[in-house]
Parts: sequence; C-alpha cells; structure tokens
Amino acid sequence: MNFKSKRNAVSRDGNTVVKICGSAEAAETEAEILKRLLAAGVSVPAVLDVSGKALKTAYIAGETVPDFLERMESNPDKAELETAAAALADWFCCFYRAVRTESESIIRGDVNGRNFIWNGGSFIGVDFETYANGSMEQDAGRLSAFITSYNPSNTAVKNLFSNAFLAALNAKIPLAAEVTENFRAAELADMKKRRE
Repeated sequence: MNFKSKRNAVSRDGNTVVKICGSAEAAETEAEILKRLLAAGVSVPAVLDVSGKALKTAYIAGETVPDFLERMESNPDKAELETAAAALADWFCCFYRAVRTESESIIRGDVNGRNFIWNGGSFIGVDFETYANGSMEQDAGRLSAFITSYNPSNTAVKNLFSNAFLAALNAKIPLAAEVTENFRAAELADMKKRRE
C-alpha cells in the first residue's frame, strides 16, 4: 500500500511504514526529530529502523484529517467533530511544549491535514522532515485554510471543525486572532495560485 507524498516514496508493509527520503541525512534527521518528540510525550510514530535513505516507523491506523472530514460529510456527527477538533488542538499544545523555548520559535510548519491521523480518540502527527520557525498563529491559520479548502470546500462540517479547532487551541494558547486570520488568508491565496 502506497501513501500520497509529494517528496518521498512512502509505503506500508504490514505494521511498518517505509519512507524513502531524499538522502540518508534526511532520513536520520527525521528519525531524530521523531525520537525527540516521542520522548517528550508527543503522539508520533515510533522509529523502528533507519538504513540509508529508508526510514521505518510504526504504522498508525486511523484517518487523516481529509478522510475524517469526508466521513463526517457523509454522516455528520457534531459531537465527534468537536471532540476531534479539541484533540487536534491538544496535539499542537503538546507539540509546542516539547519544542518551543524562549530562544526557539519552532512550529509544525507542514500542517497539511494528511500529516495528522485520527484514531477515534486522539491525533498522531506524521511526516517530520524538518522543523520550521515561526508563530503558532501561522500553524493555526494555515491548518484552518487546509481544513476548509478540502473538496468540497467551505461546507458546514469543515467550517465547524475549523472553528472548533481554533477555539480549542485559543483556549489553551491565546492566539492573536488577526494574525491567525492573516496567515489563513495568505494560505488560501497561495492555494488559489497553485490550483490555477
């Protein structure tokens, strides 16, 4: 079974995910990031092996954010949408506690919804090639843009999930609403250009 990836070949072999990275150094870097996050209590897959360009991690069963939202479009469940949105906010809070310091403004950066797997009770983050630096509003705004733009875009389900995620995250980490919205708008504009 192969997974969607723009930069790497990613496949599943039983309970193992094999990712062929661009270089051996990239595979080692991602393995180190995952180990550091896991040691800090962030929900990410366990590293099983690194050999050359190949990074092997534990397979995580569940739905990516787009798959979850597609299911919700077919059979909306407001309680599950709100529970999942709060769980996604919890994942980000745990991630920021693990990586941000007074001198380092690390963020997730790659907030495509396919990088978050819902297992029915919590989210697990996947695909950590690098860290990014920036503001938490950047992550929140960009992820909100991705959530609402999955096809079909701007549905009641997607808007509820996006708004519930932002509200839950803001309740734990006060965000500057205007800055978050600016990052959201910028990401939507970039998406429009890419699709044209």
